Amino acid sequence: MRGQKTLLAVALVLVALAAFYGCSKKSNPTPFTAAERGASQEDGRSALEVVQLKEAKFKETLRLIERDEHTGLNRHLRIEWQSGLTCLVDCDDQGHPRQAVIYHPAQQKDRTSANIKKEAESAPSFSVTDRAVFRKIIFLADGSTVAEETVYDRDQNITETLVRSGADMVVTSYARDSRVEAVRTYDGKTGLLTGEMVFTKANRLASLLVKENGKRARRDIFSEEGARKLSFLYDEDKVVEVQLWQKDGATLLEKLTRDYSNTTSTVYENGKALYKRSRQSDGTMQVVHFNGDGKESFKQTWKVLPADLPADKQGVVANGYYLAEVEDLLAAPDGKRRDIEFYVGGKAVQKVRTFMTSNWSPYEDKTFSEDGTLTAYSRYGEPQYTTVDLLPSLTEEARKVPAKDDGDAAATSEKLKTADLSAIATIESFNPPARGKERSPALKLD
Repeated sequence: MRGQKTLLAVALVLVALAAFYGCSKKSNPTPFTAAERGASQEDGRSALEVVQLKEAKFKETLRLIERDEHTGLNRHLRIEWQSGLTCLVDCDDQGHPRQAVIYHPAQQKDRTSANIKKEAESAPSFSVTDRAVFRKIIFLADGSTVAEETVYDRDQNITETLVRSGADMVVTSYARDSRVEAVRTYDGKTGLLTGEMVFTKANRLASLLVKENGKRARRDIFSEEGARKLSFLYDEDKVVEVQLWQKDGATLLEKLTRDYSNTTSTVYENGKALYKRSRQSDGTMQVVHFNGDGKESFKQTWKVLPADLPADKQGVVANGYYLAEVEDLLAAPDGKRRDIEFYVGGKAVQKVRTFMTSNWSPYEDKTFSEDGTLTAYSRYGEPQYTTVDLLPSLTEEARKVPAKDDGDAAATSEKLKTADLSAIATIESFNPPARGKERSPALKLD
């Protein structure tokens, strides 16, 4: 990501160029005295008016503007920054910036007394000698929109290039050995990174970011073997989903989805969803299981197992949780859906709610004591909005049938199975690379 950081690091320099467009007749420059202007004309440096602006903006130490003495339009500019960078700007016949060249600061070995004296004697000057070029910028006809940029190191090797392509900007970053390190595409209006290819030293694709639709984008991370191993889905600059892939790079292993403050983990087997789990704000864990057709079959609610709960009261437990509830999401073969609640420890059934149809009404409730005997039996919503106590209609023998032998209370072994209830990884734990929403240095300078 070196190339991206370099562009952003010099963004301030480019934004400083925006001040060029304030250098019009309406500005209040401090002109050279008549003697100074006359001297510059006598030595042949320029027959045009030269003015010097007051120091202050954008950490400048000096700004010189050469204007046409008849039209007052800018011809050349020179800006010095506290960082030691120097920028020379050439303008067209309309006074619009046409090209800007920024030079690296003079190296310490070049800061000899003779060179400093030479610089002082030559000022004001609209040329720079014996300084390495840092950046070249070519503007469109409007003089404020960047068309091309090239960035150099002190050895004059190209480190980055930028080319405007329609409404987008394509930035290519180069490593020290001149190989392509990354290619990035920015939206010309928002500065949002919409595409990126990052390459390894062996010229293999290490990362690929593509725009999907609207403000969403997807970034794939590849292994050394070239297989996809991680994927990040962005909504603007925020990661909302992480996908983990098997070694083949094509089969899903796990998916993490951000939902408000929670992260949901979906586990796959041979590319098919097995279950998804999420931790709730009250500390409970919810696990939704899928059937062979990929539909949500039933949901389990797990609660934290009390540390002091005796072993003889513990039933279906896993990783410090006990099974507190099982809810059917699909109807059973008899057309009913059941919601079974357990006593603390997940061993004894406490309550069974049976929905007679796919609707929420009518339904029946059965409540059991911890030893398994029936204590309450009611029907709701048949006829509409009525409650019927069914317990008195049962015989004494029927009331004493333990929950484990009750047809509604007996849960299948499949619904009592445990899933991986270890801590759910957060999206942040994968340290996803930022998509990038910073204002691109190649935007229209305003």
